[in-house]
Amino acid sequence: MKSILMGLSLISSMALAETATITVNGMHCSGCKEMVKAKVCGDETIKANAESCEVKLVDESKEIGQVTIVSKPETKVDVAAVEAGIKAAGEEYKVAKVDVTENIVKIAEAGKPAKVVKTKKVVKKATETKKETK
Repeated sequence: MKSILMGLSLISSMALAETATITVNGMHCSGCKEMVKAKVCGDETIKANAESCEVKLVDESKEIGQVTIVSKPETKVDVAAVEAGIKAAGEEYKVAKVDVTENIVKIAEAGKPAKVVKTKKVVKKATETKKETK
């Protein structure tokens, strides 16, 4: 009986969350990073469901940046809102790739972040940016 209760306790302390990693073309400096961060991580819809939101430069010379959002347990990342935020940051920023993974997380005590127990890639979308040739 005790093992059944412990098993139920363990299951009830687990939840689903998502991590979205969005590759952004057109980011070449810290100003770009801050502009995208303000529009994406500052968006109220995204903030309401995000455990964390980070923007970084991956390769300045190739003008590649990355936005990573981890949703709160039992919520999903609103990828459409993230893409809209990137677009609102400036027309030079283009979404190149979106990867979303589903995480099984262990719900932590109040004030502490949830811990990822297991991940599974659920969506992989790549958008190719084509250069016009004349």
